[in-house]
Amino acid sequence: INAEYGDLKVTAMGCCSSEESKESDKQFDAMDTDGNATVSKAEFAAYINDDKHKMLDNVVMTAQLNLNVPEERCRELAVNVAMRLACGGTDKEMTRKQFHEFRARYVENPKGNQTFMHRCVFEAYDKDSNGVLDAAELDAYLGVYFDGTFVRKEDPRLAKLDKDKLTQHVRANMDKDSNGLLDFDEIHALISGEIDLARIGESGHAED
Repeated sequence: INAEYGDLKVTAMGCCSSEESKESDKQFDAMDTDGNATVSKAEFAAYINDDKHKMLDNVVMTAQLNLNVPEERCRELAVNVAMRLACGGTDKEMTRKQFHEFRARYVENPKGNQTFMHRCVFEAYDKDSNGVLDAAELDAYLGVYFDGTFVRKEDPRLAKLDKDKLTQHVRANMDKDSNGLLDFDEIHALISGEIDLARIGESGHAED
């Protein structure tokens, strides 16, 4: 599994009820259209894009609302993130066990579902899908804090904050290995809203 998605290792099925396990099996069987006991990205996407199946609809709708991009693009983001979380890459095949673990951790679990959403935001700006935001990608992402996409322009938290100051804060405080690239873990606190934007504006740094 790619390092940036290395938090997959869980014992999720150990806490699932028999009914949840049956539903998970039912969904996997519906996705595995060629019957080879694994699910490809194409099979997973076909299932997710079928109006009859609602498994990722809340993630898709939330992404559409927050990112202001078409539903089709949001579904693509959700599929790519799901495949990476479940089996380590969009070019890999998802096993039944991997799907069970993914579903338990990132679909049924509210906290995991929120993390899934945050990863979709990261995926939207990681244009080359290499797991990090370079200077141009970071610039595009930070821009949404000031164009009304993520935060209302009249939000008081932005009163003393501009894009340059936010960029300086991110580079100085969040690029932990100082390589000029931001991976998901490094920038997650900003994506999740844990960072105090007003404090950055006031003093150039946020509270720990």
